[in-house]
Amino acid sequence: MCEEHNKLNVRLLCILSYIGPLFIMGRVAVEKDVPEVEFHSRQGGALFCVTAVAYILAGLVHLVLQALPAIAEILDLLLFVGISVAWFILVCMGISSAVKKQQTALPFISDLSKLWKK
Repeated sequence: MCEEHNKLNVRLLCILSYIGPLFIMGRVAVEKDVPEVEFHSRQGGALFCVTAVAYILAGLVHLVLQALPAIAEILDLLLFVGISVAWFILVCMGISSAVKKQQTALPFISDLSKLWKK
């Protein structure tokens, strides 16, 4: 029974790793040394950081282009929607991988997550 409970915790931590800053739970949980949890929390953390940096850069582009309001609005819409759609697709891919108990690397994110060691 305890082993099944542990498997449930591992799966839940793997899934939560892709939901924003909840990747931290996988980094500090008792099961943090399980390879699946380590992989998914590292990848979820990299996804969170990349998304946050992308939104910050999009905000800076908005500030720079405030002098040209029409261009700024169009570019803001494209940037923010593009970032949001890319994030949503990558989150769905990561959660799908976690539910299937696979360690599938996310495109663009997996290379960055390999740099993030314990």
